[in-house]
Amino acid sequence: MTHALKTIYRTAVNCLPRRSYSVEIPPETFTEGELKLIRKLKDKFPKATYLNVKDVGDGCGTMYSVQIEAEEFRGKRLVLQHRMVNEALKDELKDIHALSVDTLVPKSSGS
Repeated sequence: MTHALKTIYRTAVNCLPRRSYSVEIPPETFTEGELKLIRKLKDKFPKATYLNVKDVGDGCGTMYSVQIEAEEFRGKRLVLQHRMVNEALKDELKDIHALSVDTLVPKSSGS
C-alpha cells in the first residue's frame, strides 16, 4: 500500500503539536525555492505525513526551515534522520546558506 502526502501544510504557530496549529496553504503561495525543496523531499520521503518548508531568509532563497514527519525515520537516531534530509537535498545545499531541520516519526496507530 502506498502512502502519499496529500496536502502540504505550513504551521501557523511554530510549536508542537504541529497538526493542532496547522492551516492549509495553497501551493501558489510558496516561493519557487520552497516548492523545489518540497518536491525533492516528497520524492525522497514518499511516506511523509507532514511537510513544512519555509524560506526564513526574507525571500532570498538561501535560508530555509524544514519540518518533516515521515515513516522512513522510524527506528533511526535523530542524527541519521537529519543526515537523510541533508542527503535528499544535497544538490540544493550547494546554494543554501542555512538549513534548519526538524524531523519526527509518525505516532503508531496503536498509540
